[in-house]
Parts: sequence; C-alpha cells; structure tokens
Amino acid sequence: MTEKIRECHLSRSAFVYIRQSTLQQVRNNTESSRRQYALEGRAKELGFKTVVVIDEDLGISGTGNRGRPGFAKLLTAVCGGEVDGRPRKKSGRRLPMEQWAVLIRDHHAGYITWERYVKNLELLKSNSVKAHAVRAGAPPRSAGFQTGFH
Repeated sequence: MTEKIRECHLSRSAFVYIRQSTLQQVRNNTESSRRQYALEGRAKELGFKTVVVIDEDLGISGTGNRGRPGFAKLLTAVCGGEVDGRPRKKSGRRLPMEQWAVLIRDHHAGYITWERYVKNLELLKSNSVKAHAVRAGAPPRSAGFQTGFH
C-alpha cells in the first residue's frame, strides 16, 4: 500500500479503461496499447485483488452516432461508487453536523470565520423552510403587490 492507496481503495475493484479512437491508431500505436494493458499489472502490484479491464471501445471514436459500451460500463461503475474507494450515498440526506465522525474546523484557510459559516448555514436552512411552507388562502394584499393594477 502507498500513502494515497489505502485499504478502503483496495477493497474495491480497480478499473482500467483502454481506448484508442481509430482503427488506424489500434494498428499503428502498439506501444500505447501495450502501456494501457500494462496498467492491469500495475494495479495488481499496488495491491488490488480485482482488476477490471474494459477494452470494448478500441477503434471507436467518441463522436458520431455510434455508442461506446465500454465507456458506459465504466460510467456505471463510477456512478455506483465502485471505482475510487470513497463511499457514495445512494439515497437519503446528509448527516447533521453534530453527527459527523470527523470535523476539522480550521484545516483550510477560509474567507469567512467558522462562526459566520455556521450562521450562513442556519440562514439557508431558515430560508429553505420558508420557501417550502404551504400557505393557504389568497396572497397578502399590499400596495406593493398591486402596483400598476387599477
């Protein structure tokens, strides 16, 4: 394992997407193909137990009406959280700040203070509640509302 590759990464599959845009590139750029396929071995050297090689799109350009099934497979894996080891939320809401496992307030310099940040969050939350409130009846009557109407 390296400093950047942790157990949470190694517990997932590594994906190697191999692609060249044209058949001419596939035929003539054999060094590029060799290096791309070698990434499978490199992933195994780094400790990944499962390496998925996607090479269905060789010779298929990214433009035009023809699809790229290999890219679709990779995109599905990324969106499903299978690729980089970071857990993905499938549904639901974010945890309240009080329930966060880790909070390092001053890790990065900011443009506002932590206290201002918290106040901004509270203001956004109160505005959201007001915006979603259901009000029965006619809108309030005021001179501002009726300006231009006679």
